[in-house]
Amino acid sequence: MPHITPIPLDTLLPWIFAPWALLGLASIMFFRRSRNARHKRALWIALMITGNAAFFATALFAGAPSPLIAIAALVAVVGATRSIRRARFCDGCGGNHFPMDSSAAPDTCRHCGMRLDAAARPPAPH
Repeated sequence: MPHITPIPLDTLLPWIFAPWALLGLASIMFFRRSRNARHKRALWIALMITGNAAFFATALFAGAPSPLIAIAALVAVVGATRSIRRARFCDGCGGNHFPMDSSAAPDTCRHCGMRLDAAARPPAPH
């Protein structure tokens, strides 16, 4: 692994927090207002990969020890995979379904009752 000069956290933190907070606010607004399930699926995957990559990069550039970097990589991969597989978006009403417990992802939309048979996945080309 190449040696990376650690950046002090007090210098690194504002550069991480500001974009993260803006991205979070923009995401909340999009997922609450949009009814386009296809776009939500595509954006959800991009957000999960980008957010977890940023988490890993923070540990790396902060100069965390190798065992902690390995744990951060594991958490990032497992977190992104689990979030992508469990999220559901209703094609009928555009509802969001993000199960927080350890149960299986929902089968029907809690808003309109339509069947949710597709997990979050990239949009199919038309």
